[in-house]
Amino acid sequence: MSVEPHEAKFEGKPRTLCSVRPRQGLDSMRRRFVLGSVLLVLSFGFASYSLMHYLLTSRLSKELPEEIQRDGRLVQRLFMHSALRFVDQVQDRAAHESVIGVFGGLDERGRRMRAHEAANRVAAWFQDPTRRGALGKPELVVMTDNAGKVIARDRDPNRLAGASLLEELSGLRRALRTGRAVHDVWVRDGEFAPLQTVIAPIRSDRGGPMLGTLIVAYGLTDGAIGEMAELVNRDIALVIGGDVAASSLPKAKVRALEKAFENPALGAFLEPERAQEDAPTFELQLEGKNYLAIARLLPRTRSAPTVAVVLADKAEALAPVRTANSIWVLTFLFTLIFGVFAWIVVNGVLIPIEEMEEGLLTILSGGMAHRLSVRNEDLAGLAYRINQLIGVAAGEDEDEVAAPASSWSSSMMATASERREPTPTQPAAPKEPIDDPDLAAALGAQPEDEYLSRLFREYQEVKASVGEDASQISEERFKERLLASAAGIAEQFEVRQVRFIVELDGGRVLLRPVLIR
Repeated sequence: MSVEPHEAKFEGKPRTLCSVRPRQGLDSMRRRFVLGSVLLVLSFGFASYSLMHYLLTSRLSKELPEEIQRDGRLVQRLFMHSALRFVDQVQDRAAHESVIGVFGGLDERGRRMRAHEAANRVAAWFQDPTRRGALGKPELVVMTDNAGKVIARDRDPNRLAGASLLEELSGLRRALRTGRAVHDVWVRDGEFAPLQTVIAPIRSDRGGPMLGTLIVAYGLTDGAIGEMAELVNRDIALVIGGDVAASSLPKAKVRALEKAFENPALGAFLEPERAQEDAPTFELQLEGKNYLAIARLLPRTRSAPTVAVVLADKAEALAPVRTANSIWVLTFLFTLIFGVFAWIVVNGVLIPIEEMEEGLLTILSGGMAHRLSVRNEDLAGLAYRINQLIGVAAGEDEDEVAAPASSWSSSMMATASERREPTPTQPAAPKEPIDDPDLAAALGAQPEDEYLSRLFREYQEVKASVGEDASQISEERFKERLLASAAGIAEQFEVRQVRFIVELDGGRVLLRPVLIR
């Protein structure tokens, strides 16, 4: 706060005035106004973000377990669908004459070579890219006799020849017993990865005796599981005996998953008896990421029960919550806009107030000829009132409305926003309102909007004709003040209505009232 001395004279006695300028107070008001606007926007943004974040998080957290349950059931159905299609194709090949012909009257060596050739033809049929529904080259094609012993396989006629598969592949025993094709999972230690297998009986004709079986097997590969994972939009891991046989996960996460299932509490979810239709969801952490998972026993995997673990990344599932962050972007944008707007608005008020304070300081310091002038039309009326007060104190004539010294004259003084130079003469006696029936009838007959617009134009034109600037007062404010003055005069003179005419009296522009009875 600055304090400056000023010499002034009051009643002939010189005095020194200390002007205590309210600059700091106005600066503080600026800060409070701008800061208040900014805090209001930030508070609203924070409240909106918190509400949306809470609602989205609550909703998604509730929906995720239900979704993972549905996804588990969907994986079971997809696996069943692929199994049934696979069964149909193997049954089709088992009924082909080239396969049935293996069991003709040949010696053991001849039968083995014919079974090997038939197995290679079956593998080529499955691999044929021109065939609709081709599954690709099988991992293994085997032909057995009706006792479950291998006759031959594709690629190598001697490998597995004479081996009995009844113990390691229980599905083969069921196929021989029931005479129906069986889907199973085959695990042979040390020789190959787990295989998705179909065993189809071979008969000479539809009702004939069972000659043997045709076994076609595909590896449970990461690629095949990856395709299924894309369909359900979840990560999937097939677990057999606690080991991950195939998955859509990266190798590092596969190792982390196997290690996680070493925990008895999590390993219990993989038990075939528990991984049924009503299996519960569970949570686990893989390489720092939290997952919600469910274990589902896949159908037709009796020899090596296979459990599909469906995993949902919780952070990914809650990704829509991040859309709430856009509220912060909008909040900061609106904070900037409101901050600038508040600064402009507050300066539009405080700068004229500072100018008025400086002008009053000049007057108090002895500059009685000085008058206040502001560019803000909302404060122009206040500046005029102060100028009028100063003019009255100095004995000057500042009236612009010819009216008696009464309440209506003070109302009309607010219609002027500009300052006139003081005149040395004493103010003349105000003129009485006009009480002319003909003029009153003419003015009263004119529509109010048309009358007010015409009067404003005439007022501006007459002001301009005497070299005065009346641009500081707007038409809207002029009309508002005029109507207020008219109401006051009508009440004072007890008439129905009051309208005005523009007069020029001795270089002064006057708005003179006309009484309408």
